[in-house]
Amino acid sequence: MVSKNDTSTDNQKKLNVVFHQQSHPTLVLQDLTPTTKIWDLKDKIYHHTGFVKDKMELKFDGKVLEDTKTIGDYQLPDNSHVNFKGFDAMSHQLI
Repeated sequence: MVSKNDTSTDNQKKLNVVFHQQSHPTLVLQDLTPTTKIWDLKDKIYHHTGFVKDKMELKFDGKVLEDTKTIGDYQLPDNSHVNFKGFDAMSHQLI
């Protein structure tokens, strides 16, 4: 039950997103909000994988996620599974 004085919004709701990539272990990013931009997700993935952000492609439900949009724009539910491809700067290969 939500009271009239409750100031929480859907934009403050914390979400987890699970990222899958064939040659790397599954990556789970936690405590994201619907206002998190896709570019910021790529930044977080970069810090875990070393993949170049501007060469990364994220897909959810068959759609490529655009950098300027947010998790909320795509209505990603909690524990969404997102596939990604990236350019590995170390091996110089698209993975």
